[in-house]
Amino acid sequence: METSWPGTWLLVAFFTWVSVGVLGPLAWSMVYSRRATERHGDGIKAVLMLHPVLFEVGVLGACVMMAAIGYVGGQVVASGGAAAVSSEAIRTNIIPPLSSDPNSVLFDMPPVVEAMFIGLALLSQLLGYLGLYTIKKE
Repeated sequence: METSWPGTWLLVAFFTWVSVGVLGPLAWSMVYSRRATERHGDGIKAVLMLHPVLFEVGVLGACVMMAAIGYVGGQVVASGGAAAVSSEAIRTNIIPPLSSDPNSVLFDMPPVVEAMFIGLALLSQLLGYLGLYTIKKE
C-alpha cells in the first residue's frame, strides 16, 4: 500500500512527524533553555505556554490528515482501484464535503483541513519567536 500514490502519504506523514514533531520541539527547548539562562527573566507567560501547545496540535493534526489520506487512498489502490477512484474516496470518506459545488474550496475538505493545521503550526512558530524576544533581563 505504501509503494504507490496515495499510500506513500503514510510514509510522508511518519517522516514529517519524526522530523518536525519530535526534532522541532527538541530544538525549541534548547533555544528556550539557552535564552532563559542568558537572560534569567520571564517573558509573556501566555505566549510561552501557547507556542508549544499550538505547535504540537498543528503538527499532529497535519500528520494525522496525511496518514488518513495515505491510508484511505492507498487502500483503494491496493484493492485494484485507479488513482481517480482513490481521489474520490479521499474526498468523500475522510471529511465529507461542505459544498456540492465542484468549484468551491469546500468541495474537497482534506486538503483544506491539512492547510489549516499547517497554518496553525506556522502561527505557533511566530508565537515562539515573539516569546523569545519577550524574555527580558531581570
